[in-house]
Amino acid sequence: MKLGGGIDVRVNRKVDIRLVEFDYNPIFTGDYNTTGAPFSISQKGKTAHNFTIGFGIVIH
Repeated sequence: MKLGGGIDVRVNRKVDIRLVEFDYNPIFTGDYNTTGAPFSISQKGKTAHNFTIGFGIVIH
């Protein structure tokens, strides 16, 4: 799941300039359990909150 948006300014009919783009991309990891000799590992699930900011050219 990735959420985001941006602001584009039209240059002409075929080209826009993307002034700013902001995206939120959470990464969800589940619980991790292993069992094996001589020990076992258990780790609770985590969520990483990733953000991106960008700009660019949009060609239609």
